[in-house]
Amino acid sequence: MSAPRNKRRLEDLLPLGYFGLVVLLALLVLPTILRTPQTPPTQAAELSPDAPPDPEQQSLISSFSRGVSGTAGEGDGVGGGDSGATPTTIAGKAPPRACPFGVGNPPRQTFSYFSAPCAGPFTGKNGGATWKGVTANEVRVAIADPNGDHGTDGLVPDVPRPNESDADRTYRVFQQWFNSRYQFWGRRLQLAVINGDDSVDTSKQRAVAVSADENYHVFAADIGRYPSMEELARRQIISFGEQGDYFNGSWLADHRPYTWTTRADATLLMRLAGEFACKNLVGRVAEHAGGALASQKRVFGFLYQDNDGYRRSLPEFRDALAPCGGTVKVAIGFPGDGGSSADGNTVSSAVARMRAQGVTTVVASVDVLDSALVGSTATAQSWFPEWFVTGMGLLDENLDATLQDSAQWTHAFGIGAAPISDPQLNAGDVNPIIGMRAYHEIDPSGSPDFNITIRLFAQLEQIANGIQMAGPNLTPQTFEQGLMRMGPRVQDLPPWEVVGGFGTGDYSFADKVGILWWDPNAPNDTSTSGAYRWINGGKRYGLGQLPSSVPELFKTGASKRVDAK
Repeated sequence: MSAPRNKRRLEDLLPLGYFGLVVLLALLVLPTILRTPQTPPTQAAELSPDAPPDPEQQSLISSFSRGVSGTAGEGDGVGGGDSGATPTTIAGKAPPRACPFGVGNPPRQTFSYFSAPCAGPFTGKNGGATWKGVTANEVRVAIADPNGDHGTDGLVPDVPRPNESDADRTYRVFQQWFNSRYQFWGRRLQLAVINGDDSVDTSKQRAVAVSADENYHVFAADIGRYPSMEELARRQIISFGEQGDYFNGSWLADHRPYTWTTRADATLLMRLAGEFACKNLVGRVAEHAGGALASQKRVFGFLYQDNDGYRRSLPEFRDALAPCGGTVKVAIGFPGDGGSSADGNTVSSAVARMRAQGVTTVVASVDVLDSALVGSTATAQSWFPEWFVTGMGLLDENLDATLQDSAQWTHAFGIGAAPISDPQLNAGDVNPIIGMRAYHEIDPSGSPDFNITIRLFAQLEQIANGIQMAGPNLTPQTFEQGLMRMGPRVQDLPPWEVVGGFGTGDYSFADKVGILWWDPNAPNDTSTSGAYRWINGGKRYGLGQLPSSVPELFKTGASKRVDAK
């Protein structure tokens, strides 16, 4: 008996159906088998393209990517994904590398000891115009040189200007260096130069801040004067203090998250100076003074700049001395922002007053040029007190110490947060070494503008760190959170460098100091001799860590980096 017609037709079609299913599975499976796996580039200790994966570094990137989420919105992105900072492979193409020049283990973004940790790759859209000075493609940062004589005003180009000056070339090279080495989440850093006015005129200083905002619409500024930084904070713009200025800790915190400094804040320096004085100076003879003063019990005179930056240092130093019974016998404030703002009569009167009150030890919290005037006047009156360096006014740096009266400075000692000088670059600041190396990575045969390199690079580096650490959703608040997340910089740090970082309530970078004394016979690379010697190989001390005895003063110490241990 034959099968029903519809059943026979189904049986006849089954082999054809099986064949079709096999073909479909082959089309789905074979490309996956044959396709070469696309593995995102790994970043090992030195981030060689051929290096094996580093588990620590991958963990660091993963944890950072989880902590920074992409924000849907405007922006030119590549691909998609539910997190803007999550590595994603799109159309068989690996995501862009985020740390091509990274160094260290765990790796940091650049060779600099102070750069941010390596960021993860970024695909997708950033937050677009998340704050003033920020678009989907750009972050604007002003460089406001208070000297008013470096570079051409305006946006820094990516190609040389006709007859490009050293200053213009330096800005252009730095801009290229940051954009090629940092992860700015789909944006580029655009610098804007504003030549300011180095006068103490508050209105002129504020005018620079107004120009940064209204003419160039910046997110942040490397600018550095109190009036200008106050105005920028009022306008909700990030600013980093210029390397010659000092800022009280409470003032910085009161203006959070907008005001920052790469140096130690004045409050911390006064507390450390007071601790050193209590442990080593109070109640003892002024053995490092000259003449008859060397046999007298110490009497402190305090010199300070009478402005917002320095004024609070006097009560803070007095408070730091109080626990050990120390006092300040004479306190003299000089007007303005320093730079020899005090006239001859004021200086002469100050020296006469300290002598009359029996001062043996001058505590210096004053601009370098004003201290130089006091010193030369003291020498003319044959008065040679001790000079207690507190780290204020650049007086812990060789270049500025050489400006002091040589007969006075043979009696100088104290504390400083600056790094030990390099034998080849005696500016005594972190900026020249790192800034010059950064410059020469882009332009090996060129010579950067030295003043720009020593004054501005360190602040630009921290601004770049904050932008990277903020992630795609860049605001002053995420900038603050990013810098705080970096924590203190201590790992693998050589003994001659600045020690510190940002943290809760801490908007100044340098947190520790070394102990130094001036050796007039130590060589340096300027036209004059003399350099600081740092005891214990440049060892750094935080609050509560300073020693109670310093027999090395005026005997031993490292005067250059190669001697540091």
